[in-house]
Amino acid sequence: MREEQCSLVLEWYNDLEERFLDFLKYIPLRKENFDVISPKLVSITVEACLVLDSLFRHFSSKYNVGKVSNKKESKLKITDYQMIYSKKLNLPTFKTLVMMTPAFYLTPFAPWGNTTIPNRKLSWWGIYNKLKHDRIANEQCCTLNVALETLCGLHQSICRLPELCRGIVRHRWIEVEDYNIEALIEIVEGDSRDETFLGVTKLFASPIGSKPFPDKIEQLQPMYYRGNRRLSSFLGRM
Repeated sequence: MREEQCSLVLEWYNDLEERFLDFLKYIPLRKENFDVISPKLVSITVEACLVLDSLFRHFSSKYNVGKVSNKKESKLKITDYQMIYSKKLNLPTFKTLVMMTPAFYLTPFAPWGNTTIPNRKLSWWGIYNKLKHDRIANEQCCTLNVALETLCGLHQSICRLPELCRGIVRHRWIEVEDYNIEALIEIVEGDSRDETFLGVTKLFASPIGSKPFPDKIEQLQPMYYRGNRRLSSFLGRM
């Protein structure tokens, strides 16, 4: 992926998140509001899934090692993406912190971890498919929670794909501090990814590296993620 394409993906994501945060100015992100519907949420959901589909399709030839899917790139569907990316990017168990009060985790790809039911569908992707084919008839399927999970799925995928790390650094998702930029990019893009940083936006924080978030938010210590200052400020601890 060329650098300008990488930046474009980050710009698209940032625009979608800003639009979602604008919506939250009027409808707070609380569980009692998760079933709220709005045409604005429909647009955010559809556009986020389109970007995610483009990302997965773009890198499919690189990650489809051993030809886990025999389809042509243009014919790939979400079930193929599950086979190609699920284990390689550790998506089913990957947790992202929602930076709202009270904070909570999201695992939008969790259904892919159910090995007893192959091709387990993602509910938010299923709603995207409905909207894609008939937005008018299915508008009421797209809730606040669906839009949130969709955005989180895109955020996670951006953070899990090393090919996008250069753009993540450039768009300040990672705190640069006193790092030499090129050295930082080498660390983040490295195969081992021994050091764990955070990809932090206004809405989400996702680990970039080998150390996942602990099961309980109370156990989450920013010091283990390069002492991220934004996370420290949000959680009120080091």
